[in-house]
Amino acid sequence: MPVFTDRLKVQFKPYSRPFLRPLHTSYGRWEIREGLMLRLRDRTGRLGWGEVAPLPWFGTETLQGAIDFMRSLDGEIALEQLWQIPDHLPCCQFAFESALRGLSERSEPPRISLEPARVAALLPAGDRAVAAWPAAWQRGHRTFKWKIGVFDSNLEWQWLEQLLQHLPANGRLRLDANGALTPDSCRGWLERCDRAGGRVEFLEQPLNSLAEMQAIAPKFRTLIALDESVTQFKQLQACLNAGWRGPVVLKPAIAGFPSRLQATIQAKKLDCVFSSVFETFVGQGAALALAAGAAPPAQRALGFGVDAWLEPLSNDWLERLWQQRF
Repeated sequence: MPVFTDRLKVQFKPYSRPFLRPLHTSYGRWEIREGLMLRLRDRTGRLGWGEVAPLPWFGTETLQGAIDFMRSLDGEIALEQLWQIPDHLPCCQFAFESALRGLSERSEPPRISLEPARVAALLPAGDRAVAAWPAAWQRGHRTFKWKIGVFDSNLEWQWLEQLLQHLPANGRLRLDANGALTPDSCRGWLERCDRAGGRVEFLEQPLNSLAEMQAIAPKFRTLIALDESVTQFKQLQACLNAGWRGPVVLKPAIAGFPSRLQATIQAKKLDCVFSSVFETFVGQGAALALAAGAAPPAQRALGFGVDAWLEPLSNDWLERLWQQRF
């Protein structure tokens, strides 16, 4: 382990990254990913980078809340203070520990390239998914995530049949409802998934109620995976204490301190899917480092197939961001 000095210099810059096309989910229309880039500097000059990428509708702090916290530090943080960042600032917790772990002589964090076969590609909601999957397949993706609960279930069931009809036999679907279903429509989805012969990997967060999902899950072969129910670390603990043993979709960038999450994954031997919140390569690298250290190489595809949705970042993007006034 590297030796850290007692106090670290804190700098941050806000960023704004447009979606190439709006992302439609049951939460609404999302057009711009906004966040903060964090840079720590120790007394020897080493730099560490972190990213604050909030999702307030998932229960994180707001962007303004993160900015207010950063400003309250007045340009410096002590190690003891870093570990006391409160749980209502999970994205700040992630950013600061990621930056601390990454202190090095490098001027910028490296960019990571993932093989498409290891990554689930995100399809657009609605019938556009039927036309969108072939391009992702040509890039090498074999697992596809489709947002449901956006349109009427009867329409979405028709589109599901079309997807299953055209998708090659070795293709797999993940259906993500973001808690938008009713118990009856959840059963309807699971019935159709069961008839798909294992081609639907899981139904993600169909309901907001853990108890209802626990009651429904044993009646079907298709797995239910938790997402919104385990967004925050305390939520994950509560679900595990309540007896949940199915898959969990974890978004490291909004889950708080990485070391705490990693220890729980290892201790409980969780069936994890690590997923993106549309962060940049800075947050993505830290999230993937956590995924690599938390468990042996997972059989499940990583949920980081989102780059095609966002405006590309130039090679000097971070350098230019740091030159901007705020």
